[in-house]
Amino acid sequence: MNSFPSAADRDAAKRAALQRDETLVAADFTFKTRNLSTAEKAAAVAALAALRTAENKLLKKRERIERDPWRRSQRAQRRIEEFFDGT
Repeated sequence: MNSFPSAADRDAAKRAALQRDETLVAADFTFKTRNLSTAEKAAAVAALAALRTAENKLLKKRERIERDPWRRSQRAQRRIEEFFDGT
């Protein structure tokens, strides 16, 4: 009997390992600037949350490309003119 896990099992294990609470809270940060208002702290946390959201979107897009062999083969975006030396 094959003792290796199937690809679906490996993918499910990876997803389970990656799932965690990623909520950003001001209490999780130590602000070095003194006398920050609550609004300033909230703005800093909001900016970091937006950055994290953008990074997660890029990561998920990259993961989708890696799962699709056709898109994976098309990663190098080139135009046909690049393959000719112009003569």
